[in-house]
Amino acid sequence: MWQLDKLTRGLVRHEASASAVVAFSRELRALVDADPDVAIFLSVRQDDRRFALYPLTHSLHCAAIALLTGQHLAWPEERTEAMACAALTMNLSIMELQAVMAEQGEPPSARQLREIRTHPDASVALLRASGVTDEAWLQAVAEHHERSAGDGYPHGLTRSSEPAQVLRAIDVFMAKISPRAKRAAMPAQTAVRQLFQQGSADPLTMALVKTLGVHPPGSLVQLRSGEVAVSIRRPPRGTQPLVATLSDARGRPTAQTHRRDTSQPEFAVQGALAETAGFPRVLPERVYGVIASPL
Repeated sequence: MWQLDKLTRGLVRHEASASAVVAFSRELRALVDADPDVAIFLSVRQDDRRFALYPLTHSLHCAAIALLTGQHLAWPEERTEAMACAALTMNLSIMELQAVMAEQGEPPSARQLREIRTHPDASVALLRASGVTDEAWLQAVAEHHERSAGDGYPHGLTRSSEPAQVLRAIDVFMAKISPRAKRAAMPAQTAVRQLFQQGSADPLTMALVKTLGVHPPGSLVQLRSGEVAVSIRRPPRGTQPLVATLSDARGRPTAQTHRRDTSQPEFAVQGALAETAGFPRVLPERVYGVIASPL
């Protein structure tokens, strides 16, 4: 995260290059490829309540999910890489504004709204000034808020590139499940269901849904056994993930952790956990142990 902070500040000051972003995206890809479920877990949990860091965590998590979705779509490596670079830099011109807005309690001001609506073009301008010439990357940044109905921004386009469409869906999903100072996070399962309901006829949106799963790693679930658990592994097929328990059979938080296969009837998922206040943090070390870095 701090490496990304240094990189984006360098891009804004024209002190960093396109090659630095590509190198960062490849480092991120190596980490994601080491354990995709952990990458999703870290993106979904959103346990860090330092809301001013939202622009960094949002960009990083969007890029991680973009890499996995591009792989699911079997896109050429260079196309997926361009989308990941776009995810890392799509909000380049408003990162300080995003940090402010994540912590403010009032609606955006007229000035803030103007900056938001023009930020795709402003971010493209910063990237071009830093030497970015990859048109797929630049187009994804420019169009990641456009919508086929023509009600997107900044230009109200009815057609956008496929990477831009995937990036928009990821951007919306991650924004919904990310808490703010004055707004709780939406459960990941609810956000996935909304994606499915709104994009079931769209193969690009469905690729994102299938990448995440019905109960993405990091989402909290209630089991038939009475236990509360966190999803940790997507199933090879179907909708029953491998989970790790966080409570006893009465739903009381406990330090003991057991893995449950939710395809077994006694441990079937009853649904997303309705009341999450008793489980404010789930350390990844608790449910995954130590994972060797590939770098």
